[in-house]
Amino acid sequence: MIVFIVTLALLWLPINLLLMRLIGGPVQVGPLRIQDAPTIFPLVALYGIFIALLRWWGKRVHGESQPLRYYGWIWTRLQRKRLVAGLILGYGSVLLMYLIQSFLGWVVWNEPTKPLLPLIIEGGVMSILLGLVEELLFRGWMLGELRRDYSPWVSMWVGSGIFALLHCLRPWHESGQGFALLLLGAGLCLARGAGRGWPDGIGIHGAWSG
Repeated sequence: MIVFIVTLALLWLPINLLLMRLIGGPVQVGPLRIQDAPTIFPLVALYGIFIALLRWWGKRVHGESQPLRYYGWIWTRLQRKRLVAGLILGYGSVLLMYLIQSFLGWVVWNEPTKPLLPLIIEGGVMSILLGLVEELLFRGWMLGELRRDYSPWVSMWVGSGIFALLHCLRPWHESGQGFALLLLGAGLCLARGAGRGWPDGIGIHGAWSG
């Protein structure tokens, strides 16, 4: 697992440095102006390299003829419906939370400083992409690798702990998110084990991260 992560970092680092030199501000892509291009483009490159490396890893290391399918990337009509349901649940819960906080006087609404429609499109696309790649990483590849050496129960909590730690940039007692992220990761693992978690998880994960 460490070899995979180091290889991913070595492949991405020179591309990231190149993009940092080439992109210094917003980028116009057709009618859409990507405001946070210096951040988004390196992430897109990282996601692309990760998926390509994952395909190679599954074939060469584990002998899987369809590595992405092995790690759970299976798109059927039912799963597409679950993805939409996950997005509705995720965005709906976020909207409900803000409405409650606004009703209690905890939120002050401000006028957007940038055009609203491009922000919605940019944020929506990136949140879904982020949810897809992170579910493929944590509930696909990482969970699969851990289960080769540990029991499903140990794999679930170790993977959920790594998921929580990587999302907490500050100490748990300061961020207040560590335990919630641990439970979220465990819940998505359980859902994956029940044959559901992928599309639902991508939708919920993407909505909450957006």
